Amino acid sequence: MQTYQYQEQNSTKSIIFIVIYFTVWIIGASFYFGGLLQLADAVDNVGSAKLAGFLVGILVILPFFAMMRLVYTKVNVEIEQNTIRFIKKGKETTTILYSEIGKMIVNAERMNTLHLYDKNGGLLWTILPMVNAKDLITEIPQIIAGSENFKIDTTSKKFFGTAYNTISYQRMG
Repeated sequence: MQTYQYQEQNSTKSIIFIVIYFTVWIIGASFYFGGLLQLADAVDNVGSAKLAGFLVGILVILPFFAMMRLVYTKVNVEIEQNTIRFIKKGKETTTILYSEIGKMIVNAERMNTLHLYDKNGGLLWTILPMVNAKDLITEIPQIIAGSENFKIDTTSKKFFGTAYNTISYQRMG
């Protein structure tokens, strides 16, 4: 059995967290300094833009990145002889038999993604890790395709000048 772990990216949760976090900071700082204009005066009176940027980085941005880790769900992936199991922390476990998988696409709409589809084209699972998990994204389809009969097609794409490959695994027969 092989085990992988990644943090699942969730754009909706991220945007909500970002808006709430910075709104709370701005409102809190405004109350502390007595309003938005006084907050702006306080920032202006710091002395230099570099010092103001450094203070904002330490007091606002650094905790923001530390807290963003809490927004992303940890997912464990267990690959066994005929099954792949996705275990989300605090949620249910999803088990997919290799025989249920009809198609796998690496980097379909965007880079660093893996989509697993059933034989009818229905989406079974999407792996969208927070950080670059190239080994996870490429090894899982290779393991499954190695034990089943899949046809592999590769297409080159560009995203802002960065070339990458979309790899499609289609079940034969």
